[in-house]
Amino acid sequence: MNVTEKILSRFHAADPWARDLCLLLRRLIREEVPEAEETWKWGPHWEYKGMFLGIWHFKHHVSMVFFKGAALPDPAGLLQHGKDNARNRMIKFEKDTLVVESEIRDYIRAAAAFNASGRELPRTKPGLQLPEFMKVWLSHAGLDAAFEALTPGRKREHIQFLSSAKQPATLERRKQKSAMRILRGLGPDETPLSG
Repeated sequence: MNVTEKILSRFHAADPWARDLCLLLRRLIREEVPEAEETWKWGPHWEYKGMFLGIWHFKHHVSMVFFKGAALPDPAGLLQHGKDNARNRMIKFEKDTLVVESEIRDYIRAAAAFNASGRELPRTKPGLQLPEFMKVWLSHAGLDAAFEALTPGRKREHIQFLSSAKQPATLERRKQKSAMRILRGLGPDETPLSG
């Protein structure tokens, strides 16, 4: 099965409303940027002078992801920011979303123009957002310096570990566990190497 057949097979496996929308979006891409190459990377994907965009269908929505969407103008206010993603933007279509073809064409052309310009987005990860309760706790517990010495990945793990506690008692247990690990320079689920 070639790439086009694989993409069409994926689209035809969707609910009828999502299938029709995916086929419409594919047609708009092909009409606006005929030089774009259909590829398969995490699913249906188009390349045009680099990563361009992708289309994925889910149970309740279809996403059109612009891989350098952070650089695009958003005149219709359709672009959404993915969680923890500084570069990509998506247009999310639900079953009853009114699709204005002229607006979608504008976004496709803008994405192609950005890629054709040769400019790149800076390769930065989103900064760590330390919740206020953690700032207070780290300060009161005298853990500020030890926390700052952790790697960014370990900091993220502690933030997620503590922020996901649903009950106050769970949060207190997790704070005790995190305090010990932070002092040892570890993530919340790491154990020190012995020997």
